[in-house]
Amino acid sequence: MEVEEEVIEDIEVDGNAPSGEAGVEAPADPPAEDDGSDIRAEMEDLRRRTEAAEARADASQNVVTQQITYQDRVRQEQAQREALEAMTPAERLQYQSEIEKNELRQIADSTRAELADSRDQSEYNRMAMEDSNRGKVAREHSEEVEKRLKAAHNAGYNHVKRATILKDLLGEKLLEGASKGTTRQVEQAQGTVKKSTSSPAVNGGDVSDETNTLDSVEADRAARDERLANRHTAY
Repeated sequence: MEVEEEVIEDIEVDGNAPSGEAGVEAPADPPAEDDGSDIRAEMEDLRRRTEAAEARADASQNVVTQQITYQDRVRQEQAQREALEAMTPAERLQYQSEIEKNELRQIADSTRAELADSRDQSEYNRMAMEDSNRGKVAREHSEEVEKRLKAAHNAGYNHVKRATILKDLLGEKLLEGASKGTTRQVEQAQGTVKKSTSSPAVNGGDVSDETNTLDSVEADRAARDERLANRHTAY
């Protein structure tokens, strides 16, 4: 009985461990596999922060530009007021009249440019809708044409037509293709010359051997003609 009580006490001290495994800890769970989600999250966070920094930089640049524009406008208005104060009433009236004429002229020019661009856009769209090679070319290059047209307008060329830009673009591509074709032809010709000068002659001999053989034949023929001439002279 005393032995059984000691066994029971040992079991109670060790806890609820099964017989033969008392005091042995259970193995730990294996670490979770890294599927790259942490790296993707960091990259996404970096992208958002970069975009936010760029947006703040653009906003700051816009504020600076607006401030410069405002300061320029203030200086121009101040100079205009000073000029008006120094004028006589008649000069002031003529000055105001010229300003109004310039403003009306600018409005008219802008309106005409918009109407011309609208008509040009319609003409190009009709050409692009054609079921022909010309229509296909116009559709394929419409994006590049608009990009070049915008650059021309920014440079002050407001009367350039889209069809003209398309012709210039096609001309550039044609010249580029012709240049590449000429380069290939030159390379092919050089390769042909090199091959012909380095290729062996007929029957396995080289060019120099063939030349020497021809020279020997000519020498033999000349010697034979000379002997015949001497023979006839002797007679």
